[in-house]
This record gives sequence, structure tokens and C-alpha cells, in this order.
Amino acid sequence: MAGCDDGRIYDEAGGQILESGFSAIIEGDIAGCDDYQDDSKYSVAVAAFKEGDSFAAVSKPVADGVQEISIANIPNDVSTVELCVINRLRERVFTFLSEDVAGIASNQIIMNAGKINVGKFPTVESKIFSTTCSQCHGATGYSAAGLSLMPEEAYSMLVEEESTVVEGGCRVVPGNAAASTLWQAVATDISAGWAYNHANLLTPEQAEFIENWINCGAND
Repeated sequence: MAGCDDGRIYDEAGGQILESGFSAIIEGDIAGCDDYQDDSKYSVAVAAFKEGDSFAAVSKPVADGVQEISIANIPNDVSTVELCVINRLRERVFTFLSEDVAGIASNQIIMNAGKINVGKFPTVESKIFSTTCSQCHGATGYSAAGLSLMPEEAYSMLVEEESTVVEGGCRVVPGNAAASTLWQAVATDISAGWAYNHANLLTPEQAEFIENWINCGAND
């Protein structure tokens, strides 16, 4: 069996194209997709999801550039169309733009993403650090362990920087998440004796995304 999100289906009577559902166009200046080019685990896509389902009903990969990304034959029973990161199973990991399409009457929707960077580290910054970590690491003017995870500071304070809590450790070792105290803090019990235990701070999916970013080179 094979499937294609944009494929054409012909009837048996004479090659007529059969179409169903509706289409969506996302307009925007998108950067950072190259981060996923050689990654078999994650990709950036336009995807449609049914209510309560984190696995895309249909999806289409996205590339860098100023563009209009069109996806057709979206089932009428989906609830959202999103610009997002999905894994190899087409499961939603992070969402950058979402449109509620439940009960849509039109046969086409247009979404504007504006200018957006979907690269791995910008995603870590916006979807993990800014929402979960920066409260203790810079947002209030205090940076726990001398580590600020605020935008414009996080990368330089993490990559190849000496850890202040693990003797001989490095916060982020490009290409080696297991040796990086950032990943150890959110994915192991190493922080159990610290001032704050980080073991359950992130979801497994978030910790796995950080691991992937580091192992793929920890690019900015």
C-alpha cells in the first residue's frame, strides 16, 4: 500500500480526477527547515489534525523561503490545520501556527505565517525555554546557576560552556547529548540533589527534542 498527500486519484471510467475535502495555503517567509534536512526523526510540515488526535490526517513537508505552501484533499472532519514540527510517525511535537477549521464552509483557507524561524534551537528557545525554564533562568533578573536562558543569551551560555553545577561538566557538548548537563538535567535524575529537581520539568517529547538538537550538532 502507498499513500501521497497531494496525489491524484483517477476513477476507472476515464481518468477523471476525484477530489474531496478542502485545501489550505500557508503564506510566509520561513527559515530553519534546513535544520531537519538530514534528520530522520523530525520534519517541519503543514498538517491537518482531527479533534483529540495528535497524529496528522494529512501532511506536507515545508522548505525554507518566501512561499505559498498548498495542501489539498484535507478531510472535512479535521479540526485544525497547522504549521508544525512532526515526528516520523506524523505526530505533532510543536505548533507554530494553527487555524481552527472545524465545520469550515469554504473549500479553501489561507493562513499567514509571517516571518518565522522554525529551526531547532529557535524552537527550543520559544517552545521550551521561554515557556518553562526562563522563569528561573533570567526572566526575573536572576539566573539560577548563573545560566540565563533568555533569548539572545541562551545559546552563548549553553554551547561549549562549563557547567557550574557538575564538576568537569559542559552544559552542551555539540554532537553528544549524553555528556551535556542540559540534557542530563531534564532527562535523568542528576538534579535530584540540586536546589531544584529538573527531572520532571519537561515532557519526554521536549527532552527528546533537546537531545536531538544536541546530537545533530547543537546549531543555532
